[in-house]
Amino acid sequence: MSNIDNRAIQEYGIPSTCLMEAAGLKSAQKILEKYGRAGLRVLIVCGKGNNGGDGFVVARHLLNAGADVDIATLFPLREVTGDPGVFLKSLDRMRIPILEVAEDNTSLLEEMGKNADLIVDAILGTGFRPPARGLAEEAVRILSAIDIPIVAIDMPSGLDSTTGRAELPYINAKTTLALGALKRGHLLMPAAEHVGE
Repeated sequence: MSNIDNRAIQEYGIPSTCLMEAAGLKSAQKILEKYGRAGLRVLIVCGKGNNGGDGFVVARHLLNAGADVDIATLFPLREVTGDPGVFLKSLDRMRIPILEVAEDNTSLLEEMGKNADLIVDAILGTGFRPPARGLAEEAVRILSAIDIPIVAIDMPSGLDSTTGRAELPYINAKTTLALGALKRGHLLMPAAEHVGE
């Protein structure tokens, strides 16, 4: 968690769920400003941490705005806890289906990506250090091979937000939505070549 988040929570008493909601809402608004159109088909791929929680919030707001949204997670839904769990529960109450990607069904993720107009990368957050491993590695590899725009939430998955280190596989984003402030990795090479605009 960033110093900005810590200060907002500890010094000003702002609940962490409010920060996640604000980040997801603003991200959804930016996506609609840049890519929004009637019938926009979006695949949102969520990891297990707060970046995935941001993705759940983005999904809800895009759905409410009329986008056709598919959501995929890289972990069993029963493992979602904390703030991301709060927002997953709201999607469950809206009866939004979510694909749980596993080693034996990654082809479904590829199929969903190929049927989308836009992919939202909410897999690995700013605490990640390369390289991606396991299912995250496979998902990043699959999504990177699909020829449609990818919007990264805070930092493209696979890139180091602190050092700018880039080790394959990583997302080559068309757009990166920096939350709170730019990270060093947005500006440092080689990661800076892959954050898009």
